[in-house]
Amino acid sequence: MLGEGENPFLWITGSPGAFHRHGALVNGKDLDERGGHRWYAAISLDDLYEGLQALAEKLGEKDVYGLLYVVGGAAMAMTFVPHRTTRDIDAVIARDRNEVLECVAGVAKDRGWPATWVNDHITDFARLVPPGRDKDARVLWAHSNLLVSGASPKYLLAMTTFGCCWTYWRY
Repeated sequence: MLGEGENPFLWITGSPGAFHRHGALVNGKDLDERGGHRWYAAISLDDLYEGLQALAEKLGEKDVYGLLYVVGGAAMAMTFVPHRTTRDIDAVIARDRNEVLECVAGVAKDRGWPATWVNDHITDFARLVPPGRDKDARVLWAHSNLLVSGASPKYLLAMTTFGCCWTYWRY
């Protein structure tokens, strides 16, 4: 039974992507003192851009250039629906993955966000589509240390369809 204020939509690392659609994906860094999962509010688009700016600055401190190919809800928000919120950025991290994720964790700690606010826990289809293969991908945000491109509408539709079918076939 849930206690007052507890949210039933908390997802455990390693669960299928379909289970993440209504809440933030959490990992061991996102556990509270008692070992329970913290719940994170959705991130507005303005906050998301501020987070990307902070990420770019942290990457700059390490002299690293990050390249993200964004898919899913964050790509839709950044491209089509500016008032939409998101809980995370699902992306293919195309360069310096470990350094980028280390900086992502640093921004998360500074801002009180989940450590997985930028993650590469995306569907198998997105992993099959390297960022360079989507010729209609758009640059969504750019900085001297970070380039964020977003999936084109046809790839977003294909990934969403594939994700739904994959979930259906798998379960």
